[in-house]
Amino acid sequence: MGQLVASPAVLKDENDREGCFFCFPDLSCRTPGYFRLRFVLMRIEPMNLQAGGYSPIITEVLSNVFTVYTAKDFPGMRPSSALTIALKSQGCNIQVKKGKERTAARSRGHASDDDEEEEEEEEDEDAAPERGTGRRKKKRQRQA
Repeated sequence: MGQLVASPAVLKDENDREGCFFCFPDLSCRTPGYFRLRFVLMRIEPMNLQAGGYSPIITEVLSNVFTVYTAKDFPGMRPSSALTIALKSQGCNIQVKKGKERTAARSRGHASDDDEEEEEEEEDEDAAPERGTGRRKKKRQRQA
């Protein structure tokens, strides 16, 4: 899912070398498994955009294999690469991730203030009387 076509952007990589980059900031996949992406570079001429027009393929390449996890099996976010951070700093519309800092803090036994607030909210929900369809109760039972 997401935008499947991107225009080139001339930017500098993490080593300050100029290059032509195609960013796909909103691609996603909801089906768990192992996948590859195929990238096709085409020259699209405005006069060939009419019915029956032709845009030649200049080259194509396959990505490395990547894994899509179920929510239950997801190991957490990895930090963004140096290239991602460099492209973002030059205006490329992509998100930068810090990684699993919060998960690591929990595993070391150091809950952050956010973690403590979430735990308090969960306790408050447990103390609240059940209303409506009982969805909260079912959700909490599944989490337990």
